[in-house]
Amino acid sequence: MVGNRLSVTEYNAAKMDGQLLLQLSVQNISKRDCQFEYRAEWKTKDGVVIETPTTTWVPISLSAKEKKGLKMLAPSRDAEDFVFIVRFSRPSTRWN
Repeated sequence: MVGNRLSVTEYNAAKMDGQLLLQLSVQNISKRDCQFEYRAEWKTKDGVVIETPTTTWVPISLSAKEKKGLKMLAPSRDAEDFVFIVRFSRPSTRWN
């Protein structure tokens, strides 16, 4: 569970043509719409993070109780592990 709003209900990781493919199912477990961003942090077999300039946050919105499948492909054949990272959208109050 992530922040009492989101749950990863299933995940699978497998090599395809030498690259790690991650498939996740996430579900909004709240009674309200949920906006968030996600990305994967890819790691080598030694736990070293694979830095890449193309790693971006992907925005997504789920309705109340909605479930959705996500797919991510590792940027390198060296990837053997991953961390799924989520951040929730929050309105800025910096200039108020």
